[in-house]
Amino acid sequence: MTIAALEAREDLPWGLHDAELRALHVDYVDMRLVIEVLVQYGERQDRERLARLVVDDLLFLVVDPPDLQDDGSMETRSGRVDPVGGLLAAAVGRLPKLPSDAYGESVFVSDWNAFFHFAARTSPRLEWVDVELVAKGKAGALFPGDDIELTRGAT
Repeated sequence: MTIAALEAREDLPWGLHDAELRALHVDYVDMRLVIEVLVQYGERQDRERLARLVVDDLLFLVVDPPDLQDDGSMETRSGRVDPVGGLLAAAVGRLPKLPSDAYGESVFVSDWNAFFHFAARTSPRLEWVDVELVAKGKAGALFPGDDIELTRGAT
């Protein structure tokens, strides 16, 4: 099972698209990667829930450097992620060759304007950290025909 297969679960209505990256934890002794994300929920992404994507039997993790501002800061720190669906073709030539019993994934982090890539032998699993959904301060998704409230002086 890959991330794409996980995203098809009924308890992930928006998949991992626009989930917010909270942390990457790597345990090199147990060869485990834990990707902590805040998952968007609800028809309009108006709720969120903390989850861990756990990858055992990790082969490697490669994190591309973020695209920083001139002063060394990031524009924002929301860290929205979007799984690519397998290893990014442009990255394959510079990453270690995968054994036949392994799979690889690339995940784009929007605020970094960069990717992280990993490979493993076992399927990732999703673990919910929050028992229930938490309401967000504002809706995240707009649909055709929705009104957008504008304020004076907004740029």
